[in-house]
Amino acid sequence: MISLELINEDNLTAPDAAQFQTWLHQVAEKLKINGEVCIKIVDEAESQALNHTYRGKETPTNVLSFPSDVPDFVESTYLGDLAICASIVVSEAT
Repeated sequence: MISLELINEDNLTAPDAAQFQTWLHQVAEKLKINGEVCIKIVDEAESQALNHTYRGKETPTNVLSFPSDVPDFVESTYLGDLAICASIVVSEAT
């Protein structure tokens, strides 16, 4: 089982926590993993800022992933973070 923290501070159009949890459950079963994930729904400005900071790119992007940086010797189930740009994902899907 993968537990989810979903952050959508600006109430951007995106699937709700229940839908994300369904998808995460399917992934967890397939990969036989457990853990915790944080998904943040962002706008294009925040996506661009994150993409610039972490990848040196000046454009927004659809999804950025940030794996956990907890050292192996620390007991943790935290898998990492995803930043999803709602408007870009929608435009790519249509």
